[in-house]
Amino acid sequence: MRFYFARSMRFFVFLLIFMMFFVSSAISILADDIEEVDPGQITFREQISEIQNEKIDPYTGELSLSYTDLTLPGKGGLDLAIVRTYQANRKLDQMPLGLRWDTPLGLRWDIHMGRIMRNGFYVNIELHDGTKNTAVKVDTSNSKSYYTKDFWKVDLSNVPFLQLPDGTKIEFNHAYLKYWYATKISKNGNEISITYKNNSRDIDYIIDTLGHQIHFEYAPMPVYPKLTTIYCFNSDFRIAYNRHSR
Repeated sequence: MRFYFARSMRFFVFLLIFMMFFVSSAISILADDIEEVDPGQITFREQISEIQNEKIDPYTGELSLSYTDLTLPGKGGLDLAIVRTYQANRKLDQMPLGLRWDTPLGLRWDIHMGRIMRNGFYVNIELHDGTKNTAVKVDTSNSKSYYTKDFWKVDLSNVPFLQLPDGTKIEFNHAYLKYWYATKISKNGNEISITYKNNSRDIDYIIDTLGHQIHFEYAPMPVYPKLTTIYCFNSDFRIAYNRHSR
């Protein structure tokens, strides 16, 4: 009886050691897989696109649309493009196209040349074509530099600016409510300057290195002016944005 008990104990101990080794190996493999995923979001996800100009984020379900209304070739790869964007989660305030902007695609349209917003240890970035990114403060010191996972740099000292890996630098020197709006975009010694109307986020005109000038016209409304026309200075080219009451 004593021999049988000792033999059973040896078997039990062997089985316990084997199970511990198996569980430890499984946890190690799982940990390796988890390290490849950024907490809170899937960094390697790809946006879904069923039609041209459409993107759907599979993680958030956000729908975004972008349409280039005007492109003027520039120098050194810095083209001047006016892009109209739609984002499903965009709030319905402070947009130049307004709450009654009548298109087959509905509300939440906007036109801007880039903007940033500080949110604690984060900076939310939105480019003129609707591309979004988030920069994070890498330390808790007095540094005012923030970085994205794909090496975009935001610096909030003096005039805030965004430095992109391709050499493009965007300065944000116009504050309105909680956002800083782009005032200069430069690359390879060339630049695009953006001027805004007083006490507003509405673009007045844009000038590039080649002297191209794009002007924006608005119609007065009870709350916010609504964009009506974009035209090129010294040119017959015009884009009209029609509004209809609902």
